[in-house]
Formats: sequence, C-alpha cells, structure tokens
Amino acid sequence: MEQIVIELLKALGWFFLNPLFYWFFILIYISSKKRVEKERVTFGYKVFPTLDEWYGLKRIGLIVSVLLGILFIGLGIFLPPLMIVLLIFYSLIFSLSGKFSWLNSVYIFGSSSLTWLFYPYFEPYLPNSLKVTLTLDHWIIFTSLMGLFMLVEAFLLTRTRNDQTFPERFIGARGKPMGQHRIKKLALLPLIFIWPIGDLTLFFDWWPVFNYQGESYGFIIFPLLLGLEHVISTRRPTDFSRWLVRRLLLLGLLVITLSLLGFLYAPLILLSVVVGLIGREVLLYLTRQQEANGTSLYAPSTKGLKVLAVHPFSPASEMGIETGEVISKVNGCYVTTAAEFYEALQSNLAFCKLEIYNLDGEIRFAQRANYEGDHHQLGLVFVEG
Repeated sequence: MEQIVIELLKALGWFFLNPLFYWFFILIYISSKKRVEKERVTFGYKVFPTLDEWYGLKRIGLIVSVLLGILFIGLGIFLPPLMIVLLIFYSLIFSLSGKFSWLNSVYIFGSSSLTWLFYPYFEPYLPNSLKVTLTLDHWIIFTSLMGLFMLVEAFLLTRTRNDQTFPERFIGARGKPMGQHRIKKLALLPLIFIWPIGDLTLFFDWWPVFNYQGESYGFIIFPLLLGLEHVISTRRPTDFSRWLVRRLLLLGLLVITLSLLGFLYAPLILLSVVVGLIGREVLLYLTRQQEANGTSLYAPSTKGLKVLAVHPFSPASEMGIETGEVISKVNGCYVTTAAEFYEALQSNLAFCKLEIYNLDGEIRFAQRANYEGDHHQLGLVFVEG
C-alpha cells in the first residue's frame, strides 16, 4: 500500500510537470480576454464573466475523470511515453488555431494514431525512453480512447444551457443587425493511466487485461484538454446540442466497436480512425449546411425586441424568458429598441409586466416586482442595439 501511495504521488508530480496543464489556463485566459473585449465593443459591457469558458465544467470534469480513472485502472489501460508525447504535441499544435473545436479526441487521437503508421521510419531518431514495441493492443487502446472521448464530448454537450452560451451581434447582408450564439467551452480532464515507469509489480495474472509487456509499472495523471466550439444562429443552443449529441454518441460507439473488432481483424483498427475523422467532418458539414440554409432565429422582429441572450440568475431568467422570444410590450408600452425598453421599465419602478411572443408565435405574459440592484434591462441582451 505504501508503494502505491508513493506511485500516486509521483503521478501527481507528472501531472503538474505536464505543459498542457499550464497551457490550459493560458488558452482559457486568452480566449476569455478576446471575448470580453468583443462584448464591450458590441454590447457596451461585459456580458459574461472572465474565464467563463470553463464555467460548469470544473466539477463535472473531475467526476468524469474519476470514473474514467477507475475504468482505466480496472482494465489496466496503459500509455507508453511516446503516446503521451504525441498527445501533448498535437494538443499544442491544434490549440494554436485559437478554436476549441480543434481540441477534440478525433483530431488529437486520430492524428496521433496516423503518426504511429510512420513509427518505423522515425524510431532510429528517438531516445531509448520513447522507443516502444508496437503491438495490436497499443493500437486498440489508442483508437478506443478516441471513440470513448467522443462519448465524453457528447456528455459535456448535454450540459449546454441557453443562458450559458456567448451571444454575438453582427450586421447581416441586408445591413440589419443579426445575432448568433457561440458554444465555446474547454474542459480539463485529469486522467490516470498505468505506464511502464514505476516500482509496482504485476500481482494478478489476469491484470492488466491488455498485453502490458512489462514487469513493473507506475501511474501517470495526464491532463487531457477537450474543447467544444460551435456557432448557432438558426436554433437555440440546447436544440442544436441535442441534435449533435445523438450523432456523436452513434459515431463514438461505432469507432469503439470497430476498434475492438480489431482483435479479430486488425485492419478494422485503422478503419476506426478513418471513420472517426470522416464522420466528424460530415457532422461539421451538416452543421454548416443547416446554418447556411436555415432561417435565422436571431433576426430583428416587426413584433418587438428579439431576445438574443438572457443573463443567468437575472430577473429575466427568473421570469422564464428564453432566447429567440420577442418582447412586444413593457408595462403596456410597445417597444422596438433597447432605449424604449428601458424607458418603459422606468415608468413603473416597483413592478414590470411583459407581453412576450414565444417561439411558437403565441402571446404570453411575465411579471415580477422590481428590486434595487436589478439589471437595468432585466438581464436581457437584444438583437437590436
């Protein structure tokens, strides 16, 4: 037991020595800073707090990591040092694009797997610490992880909320203001694996399940970066997420199935990588086509003010106002601009009553008492300036 604790402490040390751990916070800060600057220019104020790209993923990311860690240790999932170097390398390379959508398991694990195809050519130039005898198990583990983290990405997408995506306003082709939502999140998953550096011995004949090819082992905690980024204008973020989650789950399960069938027929392992890469691109293509051919949900309305975003925990959120709805009247006054909305609110400082067109075009009413310190627009962001 004492030796296990020592190896776990070593694994924690490897975690803090990994450049991806620090790179994660640099990416979050840079992305957040650019977003806040853009929000100040577009809306005149900061809509969401700094570092909100990580909001909602800290606790769930840790829970997912613990559950996966139990699975990985139980099965004896191992990562040779070369695998770790490739994951770090491609995570850094893809992150330079500035788009979190590139930090997904298909690109990172898929590119690493394809690099392995050329391992015999660059092996002579590697230090001995990175050399490894590639086996079928190495390939199956790596490609199965690619599919598994597609399932994790789908799970993280289910956490999407309409009041936790970033609103953006731009001028459309006809010179009118238009709106869109950007789903942009970055998760840090501290994952524990076994690897061939350590002083622990294999004390069960059946463990690890995969062919380990070693007599001793240790642990490593690897900080996997998993990013989400999608721009939506024809539907609400939650509706888009549900659409994408179902397809990501199917694609991830297909990749895992093909990878595991590699035990029976090895070429299926490479096919799983190809299916993952092509499948991902098909999903991106379908998303772009739907956005290009669909009708914008966040276009100005002749009925009133179109709601682009709702601040979480704001009066508007308490009243159940949703993105895409239209505010027609405030305290009995028709409103067509943000200035008129504010003036109508000021007509009754103690109470407000809103007439709203919902997404089905039906009228409903929302009301509440006003309190000192409430947001001057109830926490609403409009498509119209």
